[in-house]
Amino acid sequence: IGSSIDDGTGTLLVLDSKNTAGDPTGVNGGSYYNSVDGKNRCFENGDWVDCITTKLAGETTLGAAANTISVSLNDNYEYLECRVDIVGRTAASIPYLRFNNNTGAASYTWNTYGIVAAATTDWQDSSDSEIQISGTQTGTNIISADMKITNLNGSNKVVDWTSAGVEAVGTNSNRYSGVGGFYSTAQVTSIQIVASTGNFAA
Repeated sequence: IGSSIDDGTGTLLVLDSKNTAGDPTGVNGGSYYNSVDGKNRCFENGDWVDCITTKLAGETTLGAAANTISVSLNDNYEYLECRVDIVGRTAASIPYLRFNNNTGAASYTWNTYGIVAAATTDWQDSSDSEIQISGTQTGTNIISADMKITNLNGSNKVVDWTSAGVEAVGTNSNRYSGVGGFYSTAQVTSIQIVASTGNFAA
């Protein structure tokens, strides 16, 4: 389709579309676009599946030190996976997790199990204004966290996360696992990671 020579024009191969719910009878290797679901569908090994199973809902990179990392989502999603990599902090802080900029006093619950140096600790809060990813453990070190978030419209949200922090050479690294709730029936449309004090490094 189109020229075999690279140029500035992209010739599109457009699949047929279907404007009603449900898939047509499938043939292995077949594809079409379902305009009701807004998805390309592929027939593989006897089943219809979304041609793209993972979609980038939003991302951001700090260009300068800031207290908050915020990502706005480009659509409504029933399930989210989120990753944050914090390269450093200007002050010993806790990374807070918030949704839709909501800091209501009883909007969140969380329970974090942590292994810090040689000690294990269990922190929790049954009514909070954010989720504390590292419990009450503060630090300035590098930290990385992966969060899985249910995002069904009309129900509260479940958050499951793991995170790790790398300390200076010669010091044990830290590991955290947690579960939390976000008590809002509206879908999450933006995610914030906030330093409890100071800023995240760019």
